[in-house]
Amino acid sequence: MGDQELINIGRSIAQDLDRILGAAAAEVRPRLVELLDRAEAGEPVRAELVALLAERAELRRAVRSRQAGDQQYRLYDPLPGDPGAWAPPRYVCPNCDQEWYRFDAGEAVPRCDQHDVPLEPC
Repeated sequence: MGDQELINIGRSIAQDLDRILGAAAAEVRPRLVELLDRAEAGEPVRAELVALLAERAELRRAVRSRQAGDQQYRLYDPLPGDPGAWAPPRYVCPNCDQEWYRFDAGEAVPRCDQHDVPLEPC
């Protein structure tokens, strides 16, 4: 995990500290906010931040869930599969080279203009 990812996770945890630690949040919050402020100022605080976040089991769980990409904390979740893999179904006339593509499932498959036969899927 890079420094910036660790800082982002620290910020996320700081927002949920009351839920994560309950009453103990009052003890941890000032130290966490100070470290995040120092990190924002460009100071190297990685070791101290890791030590603080590893101090309690609840904080370790919160780090792991955010690091693993828990769905609750993900900002963007792309659709599954290859986005370029879909192609509209193609229909052709069995007697000539007329073709038609169905872009909407609600569209009725037309008939061939020349032969007046239904276009067939290919």
